[in-house]
Formats: sequence, structure tokens, C-alpha cells
Amino acid sequence: MKVIQISDLHLLQPGRLLYGTSPLERLQLAIDGILEAHADAEFCLLTGDLANAGSEIVYRSLALALGRLPMPAYPLVGNHDD
Repeated sequence: MKVIQISDLHLLQPGRLLYGTSPLERLQLAIDGILEAHADAEFCLLTGDLANAGSEIVYRSLALALGRLPMPAYPLVGNHDD
């Protein structure tokens, strides 16, 4: 069984940077890689911190990004999540 795990996304609102990079863009690149090489995985587990500071727009962005995956995605919250 193949499982994908992504951890500590620390997503921000679209267009915002964290330490000079966009967590949302990094997630999109990770999903590109999953689609290219691991689309046959059983599921994707996302372990917290999903957001750097929880807000509705951040979680909507996450849901849109995860909608690209062909497998179920199971997010687990962390201490930065709301």
C-alpha cells in the first residue's frame, strides 16, 4: 500500500510569503509531483500545522489544492490550526 504524507504546510493567504517563499505554491508543486509519480497512492495524509494561523480563506485554498488529488486526503490539525 502506498500512502503520501505531507506535514507542516503552514499555509498563508494566497500571495503571502513565509520566510521568503509561498507555502501555497510549495503545496501546489508537491501536488504536481504526486500527480506525476504517485497518483496510485491509496490516500494522502496531511499532518498539522495545515495553516500558519487558521483562517477561512486559507482552509478554502487548501481544499481547492487538495481537490486536484485523485485519492482521498485526510488532514489532521496542529497547534497553529483553528
